[in-house]
Amino acid sequence: SPRRFYRAVERPLAQLPPPPNNNFANRIPLSGLGITVRGYTVNASKESGEPGNWPATIWYSWTAPANGYVVARAAANDWYPDVNIYTGSSLSNLAKVNSATPYPNQGCNGLSFYATAGTTYQIQAGGWWGAGGIELAITFPPDLIVTSPFDGMVYLTATNVTISALTADVDGTISGMECYGDGDWLGSSASDTLSTVWPNVGPGRHQIEVYATDNLGVSTWERLSVTVRPPNDSFAKRLPIVGASATVSGTDSGASKEPGEPNHAGYSGGSSVWWTWTAPTNGMFRVTVTMSTDNYWWVYSPLLAVYTGTGLSTLSAVTSAIGTSFAGQVNFSALSGQTYQIALDDYYGNGGSYTLSIAPY
Repeated sequence: SPRRFYRAVERPLAQLPPPPNNNFANRIPLSGLGITVRGYTVNASKESGEPGNWPATIWYSWTAPANGYVVARAAANDWYPDVNIYTGSSLSNLAKVNSATPYPNQGCNGLSFYATAGTTYQIQAGGWWGAGGIELAITFPPDLIVTSPFDGMVYLTATNVTISALTADVDGTISGMECYGDGDWLGSSASDTLSTVWPNVGPGRHQIEVYATDNLGVSTWERLSVTVRPPNDSFAKRLPIVGASATVSGTDSGASKEPGEPNHAGYSGGSSVWWTWTAPTNGMFRVTVTMSTDNYWWVYSPLLAVYTGTGLSTLSAVTSAIGTSFAGQVNFSALSGQTYQIALDDYYGNGGSYTLSIAPY
């Protein structure tokens, strides 16, 4: 029987012809959901009157088959494409779809917008950083529900946090799920359910992220926060400091302010922690504190205060001061055998790690 031989030759990018859908008038029609299409932007150009700032673009046209939030996601291996969505039938009457419209309460790795059944959308793909092959996916993003913990949940002590979530994809399949705590990987699942434990979560404000990814590589994620209170968050749980000279450390991140608590140094603050100290001798003493925070944008001005009294309603101020640049101090005359209550707060209510010392002055 006759034989035929073929040669496959890699063509230099510079020799590729302009894409067939380089111009708006030649946009490629697409239909359906859960679809992908491949093309390229090499040697593409930008038409006169074309919206957007990309130097080279290609065009598609897609008519929505159903109502709902849709993701249009452009992907490539070695450059960074993006998409814009418009309505209109010509370059002169295009109206950009609100690209800030979010998938409710969640995020996704693409441009999400609410599509109306029967409406034709014009899809412009391009990018600033290079050109090359492009894969465009149009799909309903996965639905994602985090069942544990609840956003804003507060724990009164260090704890194990159980993270559970469910996902589904109406126009495809789920390829996997994963979750992170404060940016660190915690667990994953190859199915449409996820359950894992974040062990021994200490005091502070913590971020949890859960991702669900479908067969087209489109991900939906949900971000939520939980708070773990420091052990000495409340006046009733103030920690003891013993001796004429002592140093303690910890964090007031995640701390609260109790009803009836005084404004330390005259400022409202919002993240106070407490200690109790009994003076071993008469004399002048100094309390100093230095602070740090993991959040680059937070500014910390410590509020230090010393009181006598055994309850919030009976506190009597001895001294107080506001510090600056993550440090502060107060001096006071102590009486031997007298018990003093020491409070640390922050002018901005942010909280952070501290080292607090008391010593004769």
